[in-house]
Parts: sequence; structure tokens; C-alpha cells
Amino acid sequence: MKMKFDKRHYLLRVGDLLSQALNTIVFNGQTDESTSGRSYRQGALGGERKWLFMQRFVDWLFSWHEKDHCKKAYYADLERAKIRLK
Repeated sequence: MKMKFDKRHYLLRVGDLLSQALNTIVFNGQTDESTSGRSYRQGALGGERKWLFMQRFVDWLFSWHEKDHCKKAYYADLERAKIRLK
């Protein structure tokens, strides 16, 4: 049986991959954490000025799509981690 290709789901996974690669390669971060999620974790939760600026910039960049992008990405990163631990 042929499976239907879900273009939206595919694009979201590619976006996650690119964000994780950016976090790992450019910012020397963890491989399973998105740049957006890290920005929220270290900016809003950790109070680090560099990441707070990054969070505000990324949230502005994605404001056309959704509100609080970095916060949502942070919780999505946590959910992915929970699934992997099971």
C-alpha cells in the first residue's frame, strides 16, 4: 500500500533538522536541541543576555507564523526528549 506524502510534516521535520544543526554547528550546542528552544531556555529561563536577544529576534522572525515561537519550540524539544527516553 502506498503511503501519502505529508508535505507539511516533512517541512516541519526539515526545519527541526536545520535548527538543531545550527545550534550544534554554529552555537556549539546539544544535537537534539533546537536553536529556538535553546534561546528560550537560556534566554527567558536562564537570563543570559545573548540568548534573550536571540529569543526576541527569533520570535520576531517567526511572528508572522505564530506567537511565542521559542517557548513552543522549547516545550517541543522537551516532548521529543521524553519520547526518546521511553
